Amino acid sequence: MNSINAYPIITNGAERQKGTVKWFSERLGYGFIEVDGKEVFIHRTTLSQFGACRLLAEDIVTVTITSSSRGQIVDTLFGIERLPVDNSLIASEPAEDEHIAYVKFFNEMRGYGFIEVEGYDQDIFVHSRIIEQNGLSTIYTKQKLLVTVVPGEKGYEIKTIRLLVDQNAQIENLDIAEGGLPERYSDSPSDDGETDES
Repeated sequence: MNSINAYPIITNGAERQKGTVKWFSERLGYGFIEVDGKEVFIHRTTLSQFGACRLLAEDIVTVTITSSSRGQIVDTLFGIERLPVDNSLIASEPAEDEHIAYVKFFNEMRGYGFIEVEGYDQDIFVHSRIIEQNGLSTIYTKQKLLVTVVPGEKGYEIKTIRLLVDQNAQIENLDIAEGGLPERYSDSPSDDGETDES
């Protein structure tokens, strides 16, 4: 399980508890987690203070909880634990109906991006809900994928997504001091070709 931890935060001494995300809407800016069988409200401002953009269903979060006039709410977020990608979502070569694809850009904050698919002469729009429906939490600019494509109302659409990995590739040494962070961890993905389509 992958974990994301916050910097130390001073709190009012409330006990830290673990809960499971039931749902979180980026559009609405809030969601609910389940702690000891009870639903607890969590707002996007709590995520922003932690440094996260969103939560996914089944994420395990470490939080402190406080009470309000509307019930229990998350006061502080301390950590997010996310299940690793399932092996069924990773492959080293395409299946019969799959195409090799490259993420041209993906804006995680806005929840959409464009994918360049081999054999197609246009970039294909992809929304975060399609990514999540396929069992992935997100994708990254320049990442290699395996996708299936279907006709849609506004052109071609991505139907399925898997991660393409080269099992023969050698891991290169990464010198953070000289080269900076890899692009997949950069704060601002390229906005080239962005639209307000959703």
